[in-house]
Amino acid sequence: MMEAIRSGGVTGVLLLLFSAAPACGLVIWDESAVGDLGPESAPTPVVLVQGPNDVLGRIGTSNPQDPTQDSHDAIVFAIPAGHEWVGFELLFLRPNAPNQTTGFAVFEGSDSLTGVFLNGAPAAGMNVDLFDLLGLGPLPSGTYTMGVREFDSPGNEYSVRLITVPEPSALYFVVAVLGLVGMRSRPPWLGCGATYRSFFSR
Repeated sequence: MMEAIRSGGVTGVLLLLFSAAPACGLVIWDESAVGDLGPESAPTPVVLVQGPNDVLGRIGTSNPQDPTQDSHDAIVFAIPAGHEWVGFELLFLRPNAPNQTTGFAVFEGSDSLTGVFLNGAPAAGMNVDLFDLLGLGPLPSGTYTMGVREFDSPGNEYSVRLITVPEPSALYFVVAVLGLVGMRSRPPWLGCGATYRSFFSR
């Protein structure tokens, strides 16, 4: 994500806008509310909105050989034509053991079995730019699988954010629209959740 900002242009401007309000990502999956995510071999389908999309989960196992234990979480999603996946961030990881890390991986395709492994790496802490860590992004329109892996103690809580924006060819139109919206007293995406989604679904 930082590379896109450093490169300047409209992409960087929009990315700064979408990153300026970290509390306002749309939660597209919360395991505590809607259940466990599937593994990388059978990821859970989700639909991303334009802007920041947050996933909250709990992962970990005391026995990686036990298939009933939760060592993998994964989602599969499509970046539609005319858009890019420009941000992938670890908002927080709350491990149950000192100095513990959790793995994050990206595949191009609908699962880890048939897709192309792009990269993966361990991470921990808060506000970690996973695209920078993995040497990826921005990624063009297509189907992707994002996986989370934990083979140590159970019950590690995490939240990741995926950010999509229009491709550069469409960004100039979007910036013009945002300029008109800016004439209002308060941009509607500075509200959270449904307000953000309803703005982009108009």
